[in-house]
Amino acid sequence: MLKVALLLPHLQIGGVSRLASDLSFKIVEEAECFIFLLSELVEQEHAGTVVNLDVTQHRDPSDSNILASYEQRAERIRRVKFALDIDVTVSFTTDTHLLNILSRARDRVVLSIHSFLSLARSEKRGPQDSQLDELIRSLFPRADRILVLTVRMKNDIVESFGIPACLVQVVSGFINVARVRQSASDEAEYLRDVFGKVPTIVSVGALRGVKCHRLLIQAFVRVRQTHPNANLVIIGDGPRKRELASQIDALGLRLCVRLLGARRNPSPYVAHASVFALPSVREAFPLVILEALCLGTPVVAADCPSGPREILTGVNNVPSFGRGIEICMHGVLVQLADTSVDYSQRNDVIEERWANAISLLLNDASLRNSLVRTGSARAAQLDVGVVWPFWKREIFSSEVNS
Repeated sequence: MLKVALLLPHLQIGGVSRLASDLSFKIVEEAECFIFLLSELVEQEHAGTVVNLDVTQHRDPSDSNILASYEQRAERIRRVKFALDIDVTVSFTTDTHLLNILSRARDRVVLSIHSFLSLARSEKRGPQDSQLDELIRSLFPRADRILVLTVRMKNDIVESFGIPACLVQVVSGFINVARVRQSASDEAEYLRDVFGKVPTIVSVGALRGVKCHRLLIQAFVRVRQTHPNANLVIIGDGPRKRELASQIDALGLRLCVRLLGARRNPSPYVAHASVFALPSVREAFPLVILEALCLGTPVVAADCPSGPREILTGVNNVPSFGRGIEICMHGVLVQLADTSVDYSQRNDVIEERWANAISLLLNDASLRNSLVRTGSARAAQLDVGVVWPFWKREIFSSEVNS
């Protein structure tokens, strides 16, 4: 039987871990699955055997030669691959991609990329980052296959890092529709009572700058001018939590904007929201949008370089039309001014767009109901049962990089 290893930093709450978890359940139907973790943190349900690699999760910032550091950590992983006779190893983050390549044993090496790589790398400019960029350029082409989630992600990695296009294959992200809907039943009665009385906007994501919660809160001030009983609920944790709490206090919104922190299962909150909002300026293929569509909640999302447009239009590589607010087949997109703009600062134009987009869905029941219907159909198109055969073809292939 084929032996497949999934190599991740951890299995904590988050989109990448969730997708890897869903993959594990499909892999064990046809192969033996091992989940290689750099840390012992496990919060996602999974199938297969977890292997704690006992490898330092983060690079030492004092290392002057990060290749040597990666090689040292990779040696431990290589020994485990040999011992378990692994046939295929699939990695999911930049750090684990490099470890996967450098620890090659007898296995086929597959990189599953879950970020718009050039933008992700441009935000990280520490002392080691130039070296890391060079490692990506020199080592990624050694992989047997590189999987990305959208055509625009493929174009980015080919153009920005010189990766041969023939190595890169587009396979869509997915969710387990049945599992998401089942998870939404938790706390349903309580949330129906709380959310059902007032318009409620819900956003889910780490409290980091690129997620643009500060912009969303500012836009919500305008929404309250026409919907004075509306609430905003933000689910997630991160380094911007204190800053966002101060912003909420300064705007006098403490009673109507709630920072709930991270939730192991945010689905019940999303299911009972009037609108789901994702203002991020950088995504790859945000599964949380698919989950909202699956749960019958209309979506407003920023038209960032990859992900929301592909999900909400149903078309890969369709260009942005730059109209400010775009009503798509499965949701509403808000055009960004520029991905390089610092959205931690006030931006009246974008705040107004966001307020108008949210208010549009709160005001127009016909549009809202139409998007609920089409959104549910879109989620069904990207259910794991539909998309898995494409992942299976790439993971179980015997094709190697010669």
